[in-house]
Amino acid sequence: MGPGETARLRWEASHLGALWHGDVCHGLALADGRPLRIHALLDDKSRYVVALEARCSEREEDMLSLFLAALRR
Repeated sequence: MGPGETARLRWEASHLGALWHGDVCHGLALADGRPLRIHALLDDKSRYVVALEARCSEREEDMLSLFLAALRR
C-alpha cells in the first residue's frame, strides 16, 4: 500500500448464527402471470443458506414467517 491509501478490511460476524441476512430476489413471472419472489436467509459467518423459499408476494409477513420457520428448525 502506498502513502495515503487505507486498507479495506472485510467484516464478518464473530461466530456462526450471530447474524443472518435476509433478502428477496425477483424471478420470472409464473405461467398464470403471478410474480415469483425468492426469499432467502443467509448466515453471515458461514455463508450457509439458512432458509430459501419461493412465494408470489414480497410482504414483511412473508419474510417473518420464513424467519420464524428457520428459528424453529
